[in-house]
Amino acid sequence: DTATVENTPEGMIVRAGPDIKDNGDSMVLWTRDSFVGDVKIEYEFTRQDRAVEGVNIVYLKASGIGESPYEKDIVLWKDLRNRARMPLYFNYMNALHISYSVGLPDVEGEYIRARRYPAPVGVPFQEVTEIEGTHWGTGLFKLDVPYRLTVVSVGNVMTLSVCGDGREEHFEWDVSKFPPLCEGRIGLRVMPCRISRVRDIRV
Repeated sequence: DTATVENTPEGMIVRAGPDIKDNGDSMVLWTRDSFVGDVKIEYEFTRQDRAVEGVNIVYLKASGIGESPYEKDIVLWKDLRNRARMPLYFNYMNALHISYSVGLPDVEGEYIRARRYPAPVGVPFQEVTEIEGTHWGTGLFKLDVPYRLTVVSVGNVMTLSVCGDGREEHFEWDVSKFPPLCEGRIGLRVMPCRISRVRDIRV
């Protein structure tokens, strides 16, 4: 409820809310369709902010846990997410998650990481959702530089390919330790104080 999406000839400007201390000032842009089976999503991402905190996230195969009010169809409880606080996602959704464009490139703490939701309520989600294989210090996602992202989920393998600024990088995760995900929506999340330009999305 504090976020905006502006359509421009250069793409969608996706802007989260301004309160860095409240992750409810995030926003998530969801596909209308739910996708079944193996899935591939491609889009161009350009960082438009200088925020030193917060991340961008792509969600794959997202659905509710199926217990009221967190129905499998996440549209049925979208009003609960007018404030897009993270526990509503990592506690009550089945989803794959890749976080990227973390902090600033070329600084300590920058990473690309994958997760599998949900985490049991009361259990630190950082400990139980992380998929082995966090990539530190990638140096990707510089300000105003377009990058082509390709995310693929096939069987027990999820991959992210990033192409831009004269580089092409490939990241891969084995999700076989987690229950399989068969279907769900795709979402793009922007954390507080983050502004992203997204265009040419293909699923």
